[in-house]
Amino acid sequence: MNGYNRKRRKKTRIANKPRFTLFCILCALIIITGISTLTNASADKNAETYSLCISAGDTLWEIARSSNTCGKDLRNVIDDIMRLNHLRSTTLQVGDVIEIPIY
Repeated sequence: MNGYNRKRRKKTRIANKPRFTLFCILCALIIITGISTLTNASADKNAETYSLCISAGDTLWEIARSSNTCGKDLRNVIDDIMRLNHLRSTTLQVGDVIEIPIY
């Protein structure tokens, strides 16, 4: 009788699994985007910068190496420069003016 007298829990059933999956994915994307935006905004807000006009032969690697006075990893310096200037690639055009963070 002990087994029969227990209350049975009703299982929750998801009626529309594709819609629930899409909802979960969208929620995760919104959270990730929000966290990413907050960290990028705080990094950009605190950075002191100077402007640099790109000359022939300038590369992002060389610019990062010359501006990195604190010994930070050059890949991180390049990422900072790209993020600060909203660059999608490391290709620079002669005459462009970019902001360089001061470390």
